[in-house]
This record gives sequence, structure tokens and C-alpha cells, in this order.
Amino acid sequence: MYPRLAALIWGNQEHYLDHLGPLAAILNISLIINHPHIAKLAKHYYPMLKVIILSDLELPPFIANNFDIIFNCLPAPLFKQLIWLYPKQPLSIWCPHGHSDKGAHSAYFTGLKEEDYIFTYGKKMGAMIEQNAIKPHHFFGNYRAHFYQENSSFYSTLSQFEIPLPNNPTVLYAPTWQDDQHSSSCPLIAKYLISALPDDINLIIKPHPHLFKQNPELLEDLSALCLEKDNTIFLKAFPPIYALINNIDIYLGDMSSVGYDCLFAGKQLFILKKQPTPHPIDSCSTVLTPDQIDDFYALMKSALQNSCPSIKRRQEELRDLVFQPKTNCTEIREEILTKIKASIWKKQSALQ
Repeated sequence: MYPRLAALIWGNQEHYLDHLGPLAAILNISLIINHPHIAKLAKHYYPMLKVIILSDLELPPFIANNFDIIFNCLPAPLFKQLIWLYPKQPLSIWCPHGHSDKGAHSAYFTGLKEEDYIFTYGKKMGAMIEQNAIKPHHFFGNYRAHFYQENSSFYSTLSQFEIPLPNNPTVLYAPTWQDDQHSSSCPLIAKYLISALPDDINLIIKPHPHLFKQNPELLEDLSALCLEKDNTIFLKAFPPIYALINNIDIYLGDMSSVGYDCLFAGKQLFILKKQPTPHPIDSCSTVLTPDQIDDFYALMKSALQNSCPSIKRRQEELRDLVFQPKTNCTEIREEILTKIKASIWKKQSALQ
């Protein structure tokens, strides 16, 4: 018997939606949700999904009794807490929610040692996992980009309606959250980017969802400032990253995983660094320190007029290292299902 599959987002974890939503759609499986805000976003931005909405009490017995394998972004200890009461417990397959340079030895990776199985985008994340002696993993490429490409008509219409901007070059500023490495640049430069914005440049600000909880006063100020200018948009929620990236020319960020998504899409990259530690994405970006941010718009205009072939070449090399090359959603779906049937589920069945 082939295992019954589903994807799960537990709680108000908006940043998981653009990872598990496209995966569930590609595999034609249900996405199970227990938070009304996430359910609303899923139905609006991923209408092709089969969404199951359950209460906190209903969800654990439902997945324990109806599914054999759950794709999710929860660390294994948290997932097991949900289902520990039930004799039949689904197998967990951990899926990443973005690729960044926050460190191979950060809690992001060291917290995965108890996983049953791990899926990764490609060789670079695979190497990080191996450094932490974590269990075997499977490369499944940039399925989100392929999902967007195959649904580009829907997302093009959606983004034109929700992100109306003048016909100017567009900058996406997507700061990460303030983690234990103090990775976020948002408190340092966000207000300046709005105040110094030239009339002939558009600016989209998309903060990490955690920032709305960490610094709500600042984000309210940023939202109000953006309303004062026709060429700025402050996005409180717009999960489909590749639909957004399709509408920009320049990326400005810090340690956010959106930088690697923009790298995959071939956009020009500007990285703001508070620490001198080198990272792979630096080699194909314009790197700025906080005291250089006054030069950003001038440098950006110059970059739009003068592309650099060597940077493009390095982008392509890093892209293929981070994201295992795949052809389309069909290839990805068949590869994942074959892996489950031939290896993961076969081993699990032998243990039962």
C-alpha cells in the first residue's frame, strides 16, 4: 500500500506557507492548517491547494489516524509533541523554509538531529547538514520557482492587482528578522530607504513576518511612510515570493533567504552586511556596510546601466550549487514519490 501523504503548518507560521503550499500543490496532497490567518492566506494566494482547516484539538488525532507521512517545517521534537498520545504516529519529513547564509552551525541546522528524513534544495544545504552529522537527505531542487512558472498566469494577474506601481525600475527590500545573530538590517536603514527614494525608482518593502511581532511600532511607522509616496509599497502579507520577484529589478537585503531566491531569478543583488564575515552570496553581489547606505540608490542606477558578465557567471554557478537543477514540477513530483516508495516508506515499513 502506498503511504498517505499530507503537508502541515502548525500555528501562525506565515513564512512556512510559500514552502509547504507549493510542495503540497505539486504532490497533489492536502495542506493541513490550524490557524485562521494562515488558512485565509492559503486560500487567497494558493487557490489550487486542497486546504484542511482544523482546530488545535482536532488536528493531532486527524493526522495520526489518516496519514502515514507528513511534510512539515517543524523540528522533530515539536512534531512529536503533537502526536505522542497516539499509538500510530506518522513519519515526519522535514522541509526547509528558505536558504540563507546564517551559518551551518546555527540552531537552524543543529536542531535537526532528531529528524526522520530531511529534504534539501541542493548540494550547499546538504553540505551544511552533513557538517552537523544529521541523517541522510534528498535534493529536490527549487520546486517553488517551478511551481510559480507553471502558475505564472494566475500570479501575474494577482501581483498586478496587489502591487500597483509606476513604470519605474523597482527595488525589493526584504529584511530578515532579528535572530540571535542580530541579522536584521530593518531598524538601521528602512526609514532612510523611504525618505531618500528618488521619484524615478519604486521601492517594495517586505519584512519577515517575525518582525511584525518583534518591532510592531517600527513597522507601523514604515507602513505609514510608504502611504505618503506613490512609488512605495509596504507588504504586510504576500507569501508567493517568486510572483513578487518577477516584478523587481534589484534586490536589497541582509541575511534573508529571499536573497537566494533573487539569485535564482537572476536579479541584481545588493547585500547589507553588519559583520565582515564573508558569505558565498557576496561573490555575486554588491556588498554594502551600514555607513554606505547613502550611496545605495546611485549604485543601484549604475548597476542597472552596466551589467557585469563575471557576476552573472558567478550567480549561475552558485545557483546550481544551492538549488539542484530540475526541469519542471512533474520531474520533481515523480522523483519525490519514487524516493518515498523505493526508500523512505520501504525502510519505515520494515521497521513496523
